Amino acid sequence: MKSKSFIILLSVLLAFSVFSNEKELDENLQYFKEIYIQANAQYEYEKELGFDIDEVVSQIKQSYLEQCNFDDAINSDVLVTCYGTVLENAQKIPNNHFAVYNQNHFYGAKYWLWNYSFIIFEKRDGDYYCIQNDYTKIRKGGKYTGNVENLFKLTDNEGKGREFYRFGILAENWVEEGIVSVDNNDYTVPLYGLPTLKHEESGIGMKSTNKTFYISFNDFVFSWDDATKYRELQNTLIEYMKSFDENEYENIIVDLRGNIGGMERSFYPFLQRLAAGRDYGKQREFQKKLESLYSGHKRYYSDYINQNFLEVMNNNPGSYNKNEEEKLKKSEGFYFEQDNYDYYEFDCNFKGNLIILMNYYTASAAELFITESYMFDNVILLGCNSRGCFDFGGKLTYKLPHSDILIDLCSDSYKEMKFTQDNPHWHGDYKGFYPDYWVTKYSLLKTLVYLTSDKKLKRVLKGIEENFCE
Repeated sequence: MKSKSFIILLSVLLAFSVFSNEKELDENLQYFKEIYIQANAQYEYEKELGFDIDEVVSQIKQSYLEQCNFDDAINSDVLVTCYGTVLENAQKIPNNHFAVYNQNHFYGAKYWLWNYSFIIFEKRDGDYYCIQNDYTKIRKGGKYTGNVENLFKLTDNEGKGREFYRFGILAENWVEEGIVSVDNNDYTVPLYGLPTLKHEESGIGMKSTNKTFYISFNDFVFSWDDATKYRELQNTLIEYMKSFDENEYENIIVDLRGNIGGMERSFYPFLQRLAAGRDYGKQREFQKKLESLYSGHKRYYSDYINQNFLEVMNNNPGSYNKNEEEKLKKSEGFYFEQDNYDYYEFDCNFKGNLIILMNYYTASAAELFITESYMFDNVILLGCNSRGCFDFGGKLTYKLPHSDILIDLCSDSYKEMKFTQDNPHWHGDYKGFYPDYWVTKYSLLKTLVYLTSDKKLKRVLKGIEENFCE
């Protein structure tokens, strides 16, 4: 009798456990569905293209149940893989801020990497002829007969008005070899990648000559979780900008290689001083100009977004904004606000060359810096393409219940921000900004000297090919 009662009790407990585990999975999926709709600027655009959130949730659950049952608690490693693989196939538009992950698995942002060769062509009368063959069997003077999308423009460092191009390949991975077609013959050539140059912490570096001002921003986070360090970096920037009061530079070089982003407020004072100086009246005009660039930008609000933003500001003093805090606390329901400004004419003080260095780690707010820099007349982008992490922004992280799975979603859309989307250098999320000139580490310093006509940079920026000048 006792044995029978025990079996009945065990059956009840197992049934309850199965019911409980199934309930937890459904709660996990339901929360995902709610935030994907109400905390995700990307969703509106995907829905128009046929994205079906109910079908996605169903596929995730089905995929999970094919690998696990309800006898055990949620297996986060399996579930995060289900989220990642289903969403990777279902999402309709690129968003390099989006990610779903746990401590063992990551699904999300992709790279678009420049793999370059040492095969150089010169453009003459609409065709391209080999002038450097890198010790291959390619004939010097041979005519390029491949895809012109694999030719990347270089500077004419001798200033003779010639057009040079380097053979390379853009791909999701590093590629060791590529096939170049010359005179309708295919040749296999080695390919190389740029150095990583990624920062470990916030920082600002500065160098200058009498003609050129160089500044490097490790990121635009500015150690925002530490109020003291944040103020120190702000003060460092202010000290560096005093140099503008004492010199009329012909060139400004802004090094954003490895800058993964942060907040616009971190670089706002720099662009303001460059554009408007210390004239308060002109600074107000600069603000109007800046606002006009954001026409088309959308900011979404919901209980999920508002609560998350408030927590971020509370945990990161550098991001605190009193007006924003008050608005978030009063905000109710799910809605968006779209900026709508008339174009505002503004004449920037700085008239020289604004040269921006970037690489495949240049992302998010660093790409916003590039966007805003185009209010100046003479912007030159150097390096390789940026990360492509800007069509959506305001990234916030959410934890899915009953698991260790995190998901990054965006509260802002720049998809309709005309000033960015009409910029021919911008190729969208995942591909990023393409430079005016594609520069390897071997030619970077030489190119800067040529573009600035400043031979002193050979000494001042020595080593910039491999490291940052701080």
